[in-house]
Amino acid sequence: MACGEGGYPAVLDAGECQAMDNALPRCQSLIQNCYDSESVWSCVPASIYCNNAFIGPYQKTGQNVYDIRGKCEDSSNLCYSALGWISEYLNKKEVMEALGVEVSGYESCNFDINRNFLFQGDWMKPYHRLVPSILEEIPVLIYAGDADFICNWLGNQAWTNALEWPGQKAFNRAETHDLKLANGTKYGETKGAGNLTFARIYQAGHMVPLNSPAGSLDFLNRWIYGKW
Repeated sequence: MACGEGGYPAVLDAGECQAMDNALPRCQSLIQNCYDSESVWSCVPASIYCNNAFIGPYQKTGQNVYDIRGKCEDSSNLCYSALGWISEYLNKKEVMEALGVEVSGYESCNFDINRNFLFQGDWMKPYHRLVPSILEEIPVLIYAGDADFICNWLGNQAWTNALEWPGQKAFNRAETHDLKLANGTKYGETKGAGNLTFARIYQAGHMVPLNSPAGSLDFLNRWIYGKW
């Protein structure tokens, strides 16, 4: 994604991309150790090494990790000033009273909690093993804005294809279909089989409804009403 394979210009140069390729086997080995043991002593090193190797070079460019198309303009609010406005509004005393909240305040992200998850090894644990049993019970939609780096569509497409479950072959053979608004405008593409669906939303970053409001409403309604 950072090296121009996701449909947008590369953020990193060829040397940086090669360094990431070179770091991949070590990262994969550490992740496998975490999967095998699920211990904090294996999973924390995997998280730190892989994040430094694959997220670090991108972050150093100043580019928005949530949208590969531009710079991070407001680092104090996860690159989006609107998140600051939301926090300001939700922390107003009258708003908190009206909502009947039972906590002392609102934060869009709490980095102390984030750090605690990291140092318990939670970043790299094999949560994909839980997905097949979920698919036995309920439909699951995995979607990604195709300009998002941090949860990019290439990675989401890759893990949904690789997931071992009874419907894997059917999912991998499934045709990809356009997602269109009522006026015929294409805003994404999707494929699915059984209870698993993957969707790529065009021209959208991490905050998909911000960049593709009409498309987001359309696919949400389709999903809720079982029209997929």
